[in-house]
Amino acid sequence: MEAKLNMRKNYKVVIVASLLTLIISSYMLYNGLKPETRETEVLINHYSALAYFRGGAEVKKDNPIWPNGSFVTLPVYSYSLTPEYRGEFYFTTSPKSDVDITVETSVVYFYEVNDVPVWKKVYFTATNSSKGEIRTIFEINVSDLKSRINDAQNSFGVFLGKTGAEVIEKVKYSGIIKGREVDETLTFTIPVDVQSTYYSFSTLNETKEFTIPEKRIINVPKPFYATLIPAAFVILSAAFLIASILLRIVYKDVKFLEKEIEAAKRDRLIKSASFAKIPETNLEKVEVETVEDIFKAANENLEHIFYDRDKKVFFFVHGGVLYYCREK
Repeated sequence: MEAKLNMRKNYKVVIVASLLTLIISSYMLYNGLKPETRETEVLINHYSALAYFRGGAEVKKDNPIWPNGSFVTLPVYSYSLTPEYRGEFYFTTSPKSDVDITVETSVVYFYEVNDVPVWKKVYFTATNSSKGEIRTIFEINVSDLKSRINDAQNSFGVFLGKTGAEVIEKVKYSGIIKGREVDETLTFTIPVDVQSTYYSFSTLNETKEFTIPEKRIINVPKPFYATLIPAAFVILSAAFLIASILLRIVYKDVKFLEKEIEAAKRDRLIKSASFAKIPETNLEKVEVETVEDIFKAANENLEHIFYDRDKKVFFFVHGGVLYYCREK
């Protein structure tokens, strides 16, 4: 009740303070709810470079397995039946664009020790150009390639390491893809296994992704208290504002509220006292000015307060003295 009285007496101050708090907390809540963004750089796909290599060999000799002249694709090939290998290399971009493409195809054979090249020779090389996409087809006499490897190694006279061969596809392309200029050089290597009784070519199916940086605006999550605390202040300030306005409307006269408070206080005091008739006695009598004072005196002297409902008097006896206070 005292809080209500203070709010009623100072309702103008309470309204102004509540309004200011409401405005500030509402602004903070608005900022807390508004997404926070920042600029960041992300990599997005620009285009893809696609390359594959495959091939096979034509049967050059009558045999009980395949018809002479047929084209076969096998994991391993025989020198006697399929001495020549036909390879096909294909390259393009996705999305397909009108770029200039040049492919240099080389077949090399080498000798190495512990993966370190000792010597390397070029057996075959060819260059082709096209736009948008390119397909290169070539043939290799692998029997002849094997003879070249053996001759070179016999001349070197050292047989510690291993010999081998590989197809090297060097691709250069330039132009415009998705509105951006590109100028790239890629190299693809296809190992060739050349053994004494057979040979084999590896296949290739490779996709290389190219990205470009792009600036984007992303939302940054805010901590939960960025909205929780302002929301609490909004609710509290709104409650104080409404309460102060209602108190001003209900209790236009402050004295009426003061009487309510006094009545409530009186009811509490009466409930804490015991009902009794004030004794008619020759004891010395002392009148106490206020009800609060008589209760304070009773507490200090460890005495209990009594209340005479008919005469509306609080009283207690201590040390042969009757202390009393008339309810005003």
